[in-house]
Amino acid sequence: MRKTTFAAGGIALVLVLSACGGGGQASSGGTPSPTSGASAVAAGTPAAGDLASVLKATTSALESKKSVKLALEASEDGKPVTGTGQARYGDQNVTSMTIESAGQKSEVVFADNTLYVKLPADQLASLHTTKPWLKLAGNSADPTAKALAGSLGDAASGSDPAKALDLLGKAGTLTSTEEVQLGGQAVTHYVVDVDYSKAADQLPAGIPGPLRDSLKTKGVHAPMDLWINGDQLPVQVTTDVGPLLKAAGAPSTGSTKSTVKYSDWGTQVTVQAPPADQVADFAEVLKAMSGDSTQPTG
Repeated sequence: MRKTTFAAGGIALVLVLSACGGGGQASSGGTPSPTSGASAVAAGTPAAGDLASVLKATTSALESKKSVKLALEASEDGKPVTGTGQARYGDQNVTSMTIESAGQKSEVVFADNTLYVKLPADQLASLHTTKPWLKLAGNSADPTAKALAGSLGDAASGSDPAKALDLLGKAGTLTSTEEVQLGGQAVTHYVVDVDYSKAADQLPAGIPGPLRDSLKTKGVHAPMDLWINGDQLPVQVTTDVGPLLKAAGAPSTGSTKSTVKYSDWGTQVTVQAPPADQVADFAEVLKAMSGDSTQPTG
């Protein structure tokens, strides 16, 4: 596996993990179903048509709920991608997720401002390392490792829903609302139109500069759906990157939507970096690969 192959996979992972910046679902899933009226929403809920009030109330609710369980549903090249994990937000965000695609599982841990990735065994073998984990540090001397560390780290730490709320506050326009049942609880479904000419600078670092610049001038809009419960906490958020892919001239295969589901807000979360003796520095792995070495690294 060459640098370019791993880098391309890294950018794909950026898009998958970036969906975490959107939201989530409660402890049990299901298709939203309409309710009969305003009684489905708790007293004190902001006016349905006032996006600024909704975002302010949810941001306030999140201040006392810093940890959560996550579930991800997305697609890559027309193949389903699923994931489960947990996160804790604060001065230093931490996230751990297990992601499954095409029958293979990868693990991602973001802790201590460092990203750790555990790839499937066959991919690790192609990288000529005996260590199960790769470390991607933002201060790496290798430009590929440094770029991927920044991109993926930004995406992983971006699971904080407060970042999505900030984006919507700057670039979102509320287009519709509906009171529904989702996962056995009453929620309000908000559909928001995102103007990426106003949000381009808030996209993950892994998004190429030319695409970021084009979004500022092409007037690209994309929908984001949020489901907020009576406690003003995110329950589910769905994003659609199709318009962004089209603006970049990239082909899209299958669904371009990603859904992140949140449950158990305030739950105890423990995220730790893997043991040092199980970690290989990705910069050193790339250095060995550039010399076409077949000797294991680490």
